[in-house]
Amino acid sequence: MMNSAYREPGAKESGAGWIFWLKWVVGSTVAWIAVFMLTFLTIGMMVETFWGDPETVLGEEAFAVALTAVFTLSFTASGGVQWLLLRRRFERIGGWVLASGVGGLLVGILYFALMGVVSETASEIIHNGLAGVVVGLLQWRILRRQVARAHLWIVAATVAFVMAGGGAAIISTLTGMDSGTSSIFGVLAMSALTGSMMVWLLRQPPRPEFVAPAS
Repeated sequence: MMNSAYREPGAKESGAGWIFWLKWVVGSTVAWIAVFMLTFLTIGMMVETFWGDPETVLGEEAFAVALTAVFTLSFTASGGVQWLLLRRRFERIGGWVLASGVGGLLVGILYFALMGVVSETASEIIHNGLAGVVVGLLQWRILRRQVARAHLWIVAATVAFVMAGGGAAIISTLTGMDSGTSSIFGVLAMSALTGSMMVWLLRQPPRPEFVAPAS
């Protein structure tokens, strides 16, 4: 029986169009926002219940740890939705979710590491760019043997991460919107870009070992 991950040579991936893109964008964005808000509120409620006002109780280091955990879980949730969309199109795709979580972890760690060291603009480019490169490389290792031109995913992931952080910062600066709300637009832009790249990759010829044998 032919494995579901195999595709006919040169054939366009079934469902890899606007519907797939819309599922990717909406699913990734909603999952990120939902988990971010739920985790942030849960941590705040727990701190307030056991120790008191979070703004008073949490020092800078504790806040950094909490927010990094929130970012990690949010990106993991977003990667989980993407995994659901990709699992029937590629083999050995399980590491996708972990790679997404690593990206969120790096965003949090590098953000606080660069705070006060470089300007806010430089920080957005550096910490998001580095996180995007790492996520892109990890996910490229999953894609590279299964789809042609997979290396372009690294570029897309890097640009998408920078767009997410930079776009949110620009929106906050221009509108006065709080960073939490503007992050929604950043994640939406990131999901739109990565979704577009994934649709394009799914329409590329599969690697020879993933081509259905001639009958």
